[in-house]
Amino acid sequence: MLGNLRKTVHVWTGLVLVAAILAGCSCPTGSGRVAMTGPAPARKNYGLETRADPKPAPAPRPVLKPVVKAAPAPKPTPTPAPKPAPRKPAPCPTRNCTGMEAPVLLDNGLFSVCKAVPTGDLETSILLIERFYPQEIRPGEVMEYMIRVTNLTTRPINNISLTERVPAGFNWTESIPPDERLDPNTGRWFIAELNGRDNRLFKVRGTATATGSLEPCAGIAFVDELCHTMVVVQPKLQLTKTGPAEVMVNEAIPFRLVVSNVGEGIARNVQVADTLPPGLTAVGGDRTFMFDAGDLAQGQSREFSLTAQAAQPGSYVNTAAARGDGGLLAEASATVIVRKPVLTITKTGSKQGYLGRPVTYNIKVSNQGDAVARNVVLTDPIPSGSSFDSASDGGVSGDGRVMWRLGDLGPGADKDVQVRLIATAIGTITNQATATATAAEPVSASAQTPIMGIPGVLLEVADVGDPVEVGNDEVYMIVVTNQGSAMATNIAIVCRLEENMSFVSVSGPTQAESDGSTIRLTPLATLAAKSKATWQVRVKAVKPGDVRFHVSLTSDQLQRPVDETESTHVY
Repeated sequence: MLGNLRKTVHVWTGLVLVAAILAGCSCPTGSGRVAMTGPAPARKNYGLETRADPKPAPAPRPVLKPVVKAAPAPKPTPTPAPKPAPRKPAPCPTRNCTGMEAPVLLDNGLFSVCKAVPTGDLETSILLIERFYPQEIRPGEVMEYMIRVTNLTTRPINNISLTERVPAGFNWTESIPPDERLDPNTGRWFIAELNGRDNRLFKVRGTATATGSLEPCAGIAFVDELCHTMVVVQPKLQLTKTGPAEVMVNEAIPFRLVVSNVGEGIARNVQVADTLPPGLTAVGGDRTFMFDAGDLAQGQSREFSLTAQAAQPGSYVNTAAARGDGGLLAEASATVIVRKPVLTITKTGSKQGYLGRPVTYNIKVSNQGDAVARNVVLTDPIPSGSSFDSASDGGVSGDGRVMWRLGDLGPGADKDVQVRLIATAIGTITNQATATATAAEPVSASAQTPIMGIPGVLLEVADVGDPVEVGNDEVYMIVVTNQGSAMATNIAIVCRLEENMSFVSVSGPTQAESDGSTIRLTPLATLAAKSKATWQVRVKAVKPGDVRFHVSLTSDQLQRPVDETESTHVY
């Protein structure tokens, strides 16, 4: 690393510039001095600065009378020199300012003298010293004069030393800004740096102790530099890597690499290396990539891209590095979270079904993954031995199946639907449903329902010869019909006779036994669905009256008997 180098040649102009003390005195007339006599306002603002508090208008300016300094009279009392007729000082030249020009009377009533250092020419000099002062003052009254230092160049000037010397007969009481007092009559100000075209103003306050001429003078010294510039450059690489924050498994992951030279100078032979972390692969299975950016000028960039994918969910940090000649190095990382929806499905249904009756199934689809399951579709084929009846939540039947489009399921979300089928055959219905979604593995669940028939037994009893005369036979027809969908088994019939009747005989699919008042038919082993069995029970009328013939039927499928009664009139 090279820093900005400046080789400085210090040319001290102290001796030459100290000579400006004589040229920068208050009154450069023929003798080189100007008397400051006559009354002046104490602590007066002379228009070279703006004060915060307004002041009353100044008193009328005194008539300025240049005088020739006379030789001092014998002590103890000096005799002032006679004053010549007043004359108006000539203005300073617009170009030359050597300190030898006549003072210039300003609009604010002050006089001004100037000196351009070191040449006396405003166009070729470095500093300009100006003094602003009243020409006449009075003993014992506080007065103020000013010195202004201006940088005539466009570059800063460093280490400026301004020295002010006041003569005997002037009591120096205050400076603004404060000076460094070298002795009672000499003060110094130090300017560390004065910018181009800038200036500084210094004020001196005090009182004259006696009449006569006062000649304060300023001297200035500074460091003038001769420099040359060598530019030290340092190229600097910057690498950025961007990609999506989240993707699904097996979804494309585009990465963008931008290498830039954000320093100074040319970054040479720049290479960008990118090695994918385990679990990420590019198309074709590659995991390591090298890109050649060549030479990069200051502010220049190159862009590269690659596409990867992940088969498993997780968080992947991908770091790339850019290198160039001279040990240049920049790194950048991009983190991608790969998410995966995980579907689960459950299905429950009727534990027992009956032929011709509805069978209901409840299906629940859940997303137990960490990503949204998009475009969830649930299908439920209609099993054999059943037919579609209805479906909830917009399920549509077609092509032998029921389908639901459930939309998106967020992580932890679920959806419940219901389908109702009609059992069309005896047996077992096996119903299996399957759920699918984008980037999710399909899942299935099934439920089985045994379907049974319903044996619906109808018992009918009727007499044939009602009314019947005592001594004659009466025949009762007993008809058993299986109106259901399943076989009825072990059908047993018991008949009870009142005392007006006596048992004669039975004809039908089974025989009978009688103990007088009770007739028990031998049980019928089976009666198929939609079939019937008929018995004829013959009895004899033995006593007149309003007679009842009672019949009771039981079977394996009936939990309670079925009773039937037939009335007969015997006379």
